[in-house]
Amino acid sequence: MVVFDLAKKKRVALHDSARVGKGEGGRYALAFSPDGARAFLALPSRGAEVYSVVTDEARVLPGLPRARVSAAFSPDGGRIAYETKGNGVTVWDLDRPRRLWGLAADATRCIMSLAFSADGRFLLVGDLTSLRIVDAGSGKVRAELETEAAALATLPGGGSYLVGRQWGLLRGELRP
Repeated sequence: MVVFDLAKKKRVALHDSARVGKGEGGRYALAFSPDGARAFLALPSRGAEVYSVVTDEARVLPGLPRARVSAAFSPDGGRIAYETKGNGVTVWDLDRPRRLWGLAADATRCIMSLAFSADGRFLLVGDLTSLRIVDAGSGKVRAELETEAAALATLPGGGSYLVGRQWGLLRGELRP
């Protein structure tokens, strides 16, 4: 993985250990923290790793991802949510390296997307048949909507979200 500073037009980091293995093309996840200081990379052969772009150090996270994974950083960059093997979801506290909670794997779901609300209070989990709104602190599912949720985005302010579906967009409101 190569990290560039676009403003300075130069390479700032090169992570040789993050090379994509033979046959893994297109089967990985990459996400950056909102401040750009951390990068999450998941490869089927090696699992999930969080890189510090600042210190050039990597930390391996347990829970080997599936061949196609989703990942999302919390707005403060201190937590990462990622899909784990068998369609589970794990949330890690990156500042005090520890697993906070997880949603059990469910072979009947195919997780397509993850997104934290702008205020970090909720994690949205989208799959082919539903959108789950999860309390980001406890992992408790607060609501489940029957809709395809292939892509998710939360809007600034923490109250609204967009769901990308095969037939267009759906907008919703997050309420405590």
